[in-house]
Amino acid sequence: MPKWTRDQDVVAFYLQKYDPKCRRSRSTRLGPTTDEVAARIHKTTDAVLMRIQNFVAVEAAGGRWLSKAERGGLPGLANYARQSAEVYCEFNGISEGALKARAIKVISGA
Repeated sequence: MPKWTRDQDVVAFYLQKYDPKCRRSRSTRLGPTTDEVAARIHKTTDAVLMRIQNFVAVEAAGGRWLSKAERGGLPGLANYARQSAEVYCEFNGISEGALKARAIKVISGA
């Protein structure tokens, strides 16, 4: 399975931070459905939904990467990628509009 790129992580982070309903309804604020977003970034829908859970875990850990043992009972996945923590720290403070523009650029292949 190919590793996630930073750009793919940015898309998943946008969906987690600003579009939490996409997990249930499959429609997104980016325009395309979750299925279409996944196809455009060359991932399965389940992989995108799981990556969103990485960001739930990172947020619960305060943006820090924690080992599985350190995570305890925090929400999200027990074992998440360091890259997701890095993307969270880099993009958490930017506006929704700026993050959305970056995500749209990624899914449009620009």
